[in-house]
Amino acid sequence: MSTHASHLLVSALIALGCGPAPAASVDSGTQRTDAATREDASTPGEDASTRFDAGDPSPDAGPPVGSMILANVAATDIALAGGHVYFTTDTMIGRVPMGGGAVETVHTFSTSAPNDIDADDARIVWTERNASTIWGAVNSCPLSGCGSMPTALPHGGESAGGVSVEGDSAYWLSGTLRRVMGAGPGAWSVMSPGLSVADLALEGGEVFWLDGGVFTTPGAVYRCSATGGSCTPAMISDAVGAPSVISVHGDHVVVLSDTGVFHMGRDGSGLMRLADGRRAGATDIVTDGTRVYWAILGELYGCEIASCTAALIDQTTTTNEWSSGLEIDATHLYWGTRASIRRIEL
Repeated sequence: MSTHASHLLVSALIALGCGPAPAASVDSGTQRTDAATREDASTPGEDASTRFDAGDPSPDAGPPVGSMILANVAATDIALAGGHVYFTTDTMIGRVPMGGGAVETVHTFSTSAPNDIDADDARIVWTERNASTIWGAVNSCPLSGCGSMPTALPHGGESAGGVSVEGDSAYWLSGTLRRVMGAGPGAWSVMSPGLSVADLALEGGEVFWLDGGVFTTPGAVYRCSATGGSCTPAMISDAVGAPSVISVHGDHVVVLSDTGVFHMGRDGSGLMRLADGRRAGATDIVTDGTRVYWAILGELYGCEIASCTAALIDQTTTTNEWSSGLEIDATHLYWGTRASIRRIEL
């Protein structure tokens, strides 16, 4: 899961068409671009500590061997469920088979726009925003389809950002209220003790979220029980700079921040900085507990958690094709961008 405050920034910066197109595979003979990351000497006037240089791949290198473009759509977020990649654009929710095939429309929007989406084996849940107000909404529908009216979750009309779902529970962020909100068998809310809310992940009966920090105040990583009722949030780390994106898998928590890529246990133990990754435009991160992948603008990096040597995995070929979501399963990595949804063989 993954979503993000950066989606709003990207949407404001670029306006692309988003009509669905038939899926198309990429020539398997395309050369793969892999380069170990390196930190080169800074150019005059440049602070080397803020750079992340993963080589200089050719701008027309294309997707690596073993990857394919599932759909040519301007995705703003993606989620995996029921053999499909679900995605949002500025006007619709759609889906495409994980193995490739025709794009299907799941739900369309008129006065609002989808913001973030997540899914499990039973349903998809998404947040919406209104273009001219702070009004927001949280809705869901079964994987079988939404029909004309999705199910609304109690949300109070506040702005709604990132969302994460697991079983009967769903949690989402409210940037205006600086809260982590939740709905499940009952309804409850969790007030974030931080100064801002950046991203969240619901996994294993707990919700994890990020306080992005403000100015010189560092951010932090929090967790809370997601089983219902009240909860006193526990801070598990305040040593990751200003974090922006989080992913949780089993006992593994990975965070992307302005100071790098970090890994820790669910309780914050064993905190380790895996890679530099410091550059404007860091938007997505995902882990399967063994590997971690992260995206910076239109470049995708990855490494093994146990011994991280960051490598450039893939890159987009157009200026505005920035990252908008990462998901992973046992065999493939799925990458949503503002021009396509890609599947990369692991």
